[in-house]
Amino acid sequence: MTKDQRLVYSGRLLPDHLQLKDILRKQDEYHMVHLVCTSRTPPSSPKSSTSRESHEALTSSSNS
Repeated sequence: MTKDQRLVYSGRLLPDHLQLKDILRKQDEYHMVHLVCTSRTPPSSPKSSTSRESHEALTSSSNS
């Protein structure tokens, strides 16, 4: 959704009412714009998968 997106230019958060054509007036220059999106789902915990993988590695190495 667009309400979850923000543009950052020159280290500043751009207001929603501004258009890039008004900000980037010089066409011969390079510009860097960052699109920042809000995550809808929290990231999964890597700790649980890491502990499971290490347990499986220990189990398989002890069986060898």
